[in-house]
Amino acid sequence: MKVPGKWKRSIPVIVYSLAIVIESAQSKAPVPDLGFEMQDKLYHLAGYTLYGLLLTYALRATSWHWKRVVMFTLLIGALFAASDEWHQYFVPGRSCDIFDWIADVCGLTVSCALSTLYNKRSTAHE
Repeated sequence: MKVPGKWKRSIPVIVYSLAIVIESAQSKAPVPDLGFEMQDKLYHLAGYTLYGLLLTYALRATSWHWKRVVMFTLLIGALFAASDEWHQYFVPGRSCDIFDWIADVCGLTVSCALSTLYNKRSTAHE
């Protein structure tokens, strides 16, 4: 099945979203112990930085102005992160944690900052 060009850019964020949902459905997250408290917040920050980069990549296929791409990256990402935390509330051994969501939103913010820097550099060379 051939996927139209615009929609190909959505495949990575869809696959990554599914990976997040599958990981969140497990009672114990399969992550290495880094040996410090609140290391899970670092994992959330890093995971949602990547999620935001993939979401931005997908949204760039639209004809939206850059500010709208960033706004929707933050909005969609924050809603997805909230739904993921809510989902974990129902998984034995997991919990719904507002601070995890805050770390997720911080990761999305980092991704938007990185994407904006990249966007400014790439448009300056055109």
